[in-house]
Amino acid sequence: MRKSILGVFAALVVVLAAATLAAPALNINFPWSKKMVDRDWVVTSISKKPLPADVHITLKLDSSGGISGDAGCNSYSGVFSLKSNGLEVGNINTTLMACEPEAMTLTDSYFATLHLARTAVVENGSLIMKDSTGTEILQLHPR
Repeated sequence: MRKSILGVFAALVVVLAAATLAAPALNINFPWSKKMVDRDWVVTSISKKPLPADVHITLKLDSSGGISGDAGCNSYSGVFSLKSNGLEVGNINTTLMACEPEAMTLTDSYFATLHLARTAVVENGSLIMKDSTGTEILQLHPR
């Protein structure tokens, strides 16, 4: 009995150590990154098209590498990473609330666009995300 408890404990230690090694700390030491993390942002345009006044999409990038927000009718969370030349958005999980078709289309567009983001910069107080070609794809303002 004692050996089986020790075996379970040892296995748990190995799993926890592997999880810790698999999740490196987020590097927020890039000069451009400190202005964007641990802040709440509101999306104002997707692909340079302003959002309707009654649509509120939010984004938060936290210093631990988490991404979260409200995408209109569904909340979401996931991960992102910062690199010396930009960022990469990982998997995103969402709630599965039923919404009006227009809201769902906008939500789907936002998530697809967010995954295309490769660079981000804070300019004049706005967070601007661009794709791999340097085209602005998302503009956000502080909340």
